[in-house]
Amino acid sequence: MHKISDVDCVVYIACRMTNRDRHEQIERAQYLCQIARGFGLTPISPVLEEGVEDKPGPLVTNDPVFLRKVWAADKAIMAYRAHVTLMDGGDEGSVGMGREYGFNRYGLWKPTITLWGKDRGLTVAEWEDDGIFMSPRGALAFIAANYGTRLKRWRWRLAMLVRTLPRFLKRQVYAWR
Repeated sequence: MHKISDVDCVVYIACRMTNRDRHEQIERAQYLCQIARGFGLTPISPVLEEGVEDKPGPLVTNDPVFLRKVWAADKAIMAYRAHVTLMDGGDEGSVGMGREYGFNRYGLWKPTITLWGKDRGLTVAEWEDDGIFMSPRGALAFIAANYGTRLKRWRWRLAMLVRTLPRFLKRQVYAWR
């Protein structure tokens, strides 16, 4: 078991934002960040990073320049600051979250944990995700226990590369046919 003081892990907390109530987004982001900090994790929430205004009503972005800017910033956080991504509400069908999932899992090959709003039963996500949870505390405890230190992340990455890299390369070569 790890001590909280040993944990050195940054978690990007992805979530559906567009057309979702702003106040609810902020409350949820603060709640998840508080739990993460309780496990010694360093959370990064795009809701808080992007300064979503705390007022009633859905978040609607009609400014393509702003949206491109925050998406580029989110990608930079995922690539260069975060060690793990928690997909909060990964079962909500958000297009943006789907892109973040793909970028994190298939582009960066980083640990991806999904937090569902309700039990979906058996899905292919069981074999794609590193963990699926219905409990925020369970998900964040799992992240701290399994990816909380650099050595644990290195072991995970080495095992993942040994398991998947040869097949990835074979598929890349095959795609040239």
